[in-house]
Amino acid sequence: MFGSSVARRVSRVQPMMIDALEARRLMSMSVTVKAVPISSAALSKDPSLSNYKTLDVQVTVGSGDDWISGELSVNLTSGSFYSPTNGDNVPHKEFWSALPNLEFDTFVSAPNFTTPTILGTPTFSSNQVSAQWGDTTNTGAGTFTVARLTVTKSAAGTIAGDVFATSAPTTAIPFASSVASQVGTIQGNVFNDLDGNGVKNSADPNQSGWRIFLDLDGDKKWDSNEQMVRSDSHGNYKFSSLQNGTYKLCETLVDSTWRHTVPANGLYTVVLTGGGSSTKNWGNTQCIQISGSVFNDANGNKTFDSGESGLSSWRVYYDKNNDGKYETSEVSVMTDSSGDWVINKLKAGTYNIRVVQQTNWKLTTQSTFTVKLSAGQTVGGKYYGEKHT
Repeated sequence: MFGSSVARRVSRVQPMMIDALEARRLMSMSVTVKAVPISSAALSKDPSLSNYKTLDVQVTVGSGDDWISGELSVNLTSGSFYSPTNGDNVPHKEFWSALPNLEFDTFVSAPNFTTPTILGTPTFSSNQVSAQWGDTTNTGAGTFTVARLTVTKSAAGTIAGDVFATSAPTTAIPFASSVASQVGTIQGNVFNDLDGNGVKNSADPNQSGWRIFLDLDGDKKWDSNEQMVRSDSHGNYKFSSLQNGTYKLCETLVDSTWRHTVPANGLYTVVLTGGGSSTKNWGNTQCIQISGSVFNDANGNKTFDSGESGLSSWRVYYDKNNDGKYETSEVSVMTDSSGDWVINKLKAGTYNIRVVQQTNWKLTTQSTFTVKLSAGQTVGGKYYGEKHT
């Protein structure tokens, strides 16, 4: 502690008086560590302050008492202090109007941001503060900032110390707090989900070069103003130094022959708090698709001959319950202007594919194609011939 360095501290006190003063001290003084917003004027003067946060050590003094001195030790395990005055350790309020960023320097202070008496040799480095200081003016009751700590938002560490009051000048009022990081990470792996089961198995290879992005407008499409990374040669990706908040995380499929399996909707909502880390993996599998045509089988020979035309706007569907009737809950597509159809983004399995008959037409080919598909498989050439009656 300070010992006899501050003259106002009383050193000869009877034991019974110490008890009385201790009770009074507990009622008359308390210490808090409080987050303080950095002003817009300071941010305008020094835009780099947007990467920092400020914590004040504040002493609340009751009526009839006074704060006289303090000790502080701050150790950062990550991040660093803001020090625009190159290590000066006291406030310079006289410059704050012209240089508002100096208000958020890292320093120890007498109440009302006046210059304190520094005791011993303090340490103010990029990641450590250690100081003993005092005040010889009786400021009286109120809440006062006696130390200001401006650190990078990524900073983490410990704050410890004590303060002394005139009511108990030899008895420390201890305080302790922590510096918690306000930036976090989102990371994960991108893999080829060969069997489409939504789980990375030993046989599923990593995928490199796939784009993962923070979707600001929620449209699941990457825009040039949206932060993105690509998976590396091991399929891994990482966003670093993200502020606390909620993020929409998306992945860009390389082309329409792929679909997401993890997550199935291609979107994660990630909430970062307290500088945490979130792991989100991406599984992709090649789309299973079945394709074919519906054609006007004018000669009724069950073959799509040269000169015969495709039939547009016919419905082809996956008959999920195999009852021979189309239901709106079943996957379906309409043939295009050439009579062609494609049902894609299917999972591995067995599918019964049928066409919905239209009035005055008679099916000449088989009515059902039963197709068993594995992951990434594509089956084409499924033709439905229709003859007008």
